[in-house]
Amino acid sequence: MIPMTMTTQSRLTIVLTLIVSVTLLSWLLGTGGGQHPTAASLAISAAVVFIALVKVRIIMRELMEVGRAPAWLRWTSDIWLVLFFAALFVVHYVVRLDKARVNDAALCDHGATGAAG
Repeated sequence: MIPMTMTTQSRLTIVLTLIVSVTLLSWLLGTGGGQHPTAASLAISAAVVFIALVKVRIIMRELMEVGRAPAWLRWTSDIWLVLFFAALFVVHYVVRLDKARVNDAALCDHGATGAAG
């Protein structure tokens, strides 16, 4: 958390600069910097989701002022963030596995009909 001794203007400037910086980092990871299209990757997806988690936490703590709230609210918001992003990652991983199974089944079916024909 950013120290309370700063003025509100300078604190918000630092927070927004940090959010823009991590957004650019997320974009660089997800698109390969706009130079080369990147293939879907679980590691890249995890990194982008983690960066989103960091951004949401910064926004909640600094712009929504949860950082100045009672301890129980700070802990609850952190637990909610972790659970939400864990669920998001699990769903993404399960969908990926399901797509891989569908593709494998399609390849097996195509190979079976191709061998018979």
